[in-house]
Amino acid sequence: MNATARKFLVATGAVGTQWGDEGKGKIVDWLVTNDGYLICVRYNGGNNAGHSVYINDRLIHLHFVPSGIIHPAGLALVSAGEIIDPAQLINEIVYLRSQGITTDGRIIVDPRVTVITLLKRLIDMAKDFVRGRDSGKPIGTTAKGIGPTYAARADRSGLRLHQLLGDQDQLQKLLEQQFTEDLRYLKAVLELSDADLAELLTQLGKKDQAANRELIEAGLRSPEDFDYRSMFVANTTFNIERLVDFYLEQAAFLPNYIQIKDVASFVTEHYLAGERILFEGGQGTHLDIGFGSWPYVTSSHPIAGGATVGVPFGPTLLTNVIGVAKLFTTRVGGGPFPTKDTALAELIQGMPGQPGAEFGTTTGRRRDIGHFDAVLVRSAVLFSGIGELALTKLDFLDELAELKICTHYLLDGNPLYLMPPDPTDLERVVPVYETLPGWQTPTSGIRAFEEL
Repeated sequence: MNATARKFLVATGAVGTQWGDEGKGKIVDWLVTNDGYLICVRYNGGNNAGHSVYINDRLIHLHFVPSGIIHPAGLALVSAGEIIDPAQLINEIVYLRSQGITTDGRIIVDPRVTVITLLKRLIDMAKDFVRGRDSGKPIGTTAKGIGPTYAARADRSGLRLHQLLGDQDQLQKLLEQQFTEDLRYLKAVLELSDADLAELLTQLGKKDQAANRELIEAGLRSPEDFDYRSMFVANTTFNIERLVDFYLEQAAFLPNYIQIKDVASFVTEHYLAGERILFEGGQGTHLDIGFGSWPYVTSSHPIAGGATVGVPFGPTLLTNVIGVAKLFTTRVGGGPFPTKDTALAELIQGMPGQPGAEFGTTTGRRRDIGHFDAVLVRSAVLFSGIGELALTKLDFLDELAELKICTHYLLDGNPLYLMPPDPTDLERVVPVYETLPGWQTPTSGIRAFEEL
């Protein structure tokens, strides 16, 4: 292909530049609606990520499904770099349909995605509990099974979608083998009793019941659908046979909700045909498994390079990367946070007209809040080759008389302009601020850059 033809091909990545929760879903929705990106691809993570988008003043929550589904003509693709929980993916699609969003034929999932199972979620919860008990520093996992599922994929022992939808006899044997191994790990390595497992199942069921509250209120699901203790514990003993039957049922239901296609070839084919492709990252740069503030990170690659290996998509074909950043910084879960400021947090959390401001879409946990950290964003630009920056939530700072911007850190008296490679140094840095006057005028109605 010659250079003249090549310049008309557009593939853009949307990457969070902080610790997630930057407003990527809203930026993706704007690009799909206004800039012609009708093929939207998630390239990492699972339902530990949550994107929120408004439709006619209704707030829509997304977890597995890319934000492009909001546009009536958009296609939402789940690549092999993402992982899925079949039951929760079905619940999300049922929820989207209940909100008037048509999904038939518009959600495409790669058969190579790895499947999250209930026992992987139990392992996720149990390991973080043990970690917190032994070290006093839990990661703050979302209990979605993300880490154990990615670990199983790397160990070549995970369950893939093509296996879930394959021969039923082989699937049953595979599930029995995997569940037996997972149960052995929970009991022998993490030293959990049957009573412990039953309690974890109760907690997990309550989390999922809360997450699916709108479906329950609409009569599309019942609380009993999330009573995992009753479903999978018989005579105080975890019942593997019941769990196997549950996933055999999911295998039968899932094809009614999604299309299964090779996402990699689909994306490249449509890209070469001149269609605009948008790659949507979950979480944020500094939760990256390799380059984030380890160990308080996710289990995948939110950076732009995650798209090239998660879809996969040739790195030379990605024409632009848009970084998304809030004008302040937030973090949920554990880990160091140099610019954290409780006074700023109280102001933002208490803003009128912003009910539920700065609570996690996926977990509902209150986010810690701090000043804008240019070290985080500068590092994200470096890691992902970001060419444009989309700034969100200016209106949250409308009332401030002044803004504090962290320009760099001091570590043992030495300036740092990029994130330190040793994440323990992040606990010792001192942020250096530049103070700017606030604008103290409403910005929420502004729709043009010139009006700022």
